[in-house]
Amino acid sequence: MGATTAWFLPNRGVLTNLHIPDPRLVEGGTIYTSVFDFDSVAAWDTARAANTFASPFLLWALVGYDSNAVGHRFAFYHQMGSFQRELFMKLQVSANALGTAQRPAFLKEPYLIDGGESIAIELRNMADAVVNIQVCLIGTYLRGQAEGKVSQ
Repeated sequence: MGATTAWFLPNRGVLTNLHIPDPRLVEGGTIYTSVFDFDSVAAWDTARAANTFASPFLLWALVGYDSNAVGHRFAFYHQMGSFQRELFMKLQVSANALGTAQRPAFLKEPYLIDGGESIAIELRNMADAVVNIQVCLIGTYLRGQAEGKVSQ
């Protein structure tokens, strides 16, 4: 199926709704936000953006902002070469999947994205209005900091 990794992560009980991961998990890593901008997505349109991570990235929170909270849905995909995995089982409303700057939506378990793999976000605007949306993935690069490459 997907690629294997040398990282072993004891996932259960690592995150709470108030704290970032156990410091031992991310020791020597760099906290990083990967930003996906969806500017002026027309009514009834679909937009997609992807970010490839150069080194292992531990995702632990999601944050978002939208100009019109009604009528759009997200799909999150983890791409590993020719294999693609959905992070959630169905399309998500931003109020359910994305937190705010004051209250990030912490994942119940940290999610590892290995180097060379990517996250893609697909936005479906099902409203009669143009929307501007920004989605941020918050996590830690486990081997120093490496900039991701965003493609739209």
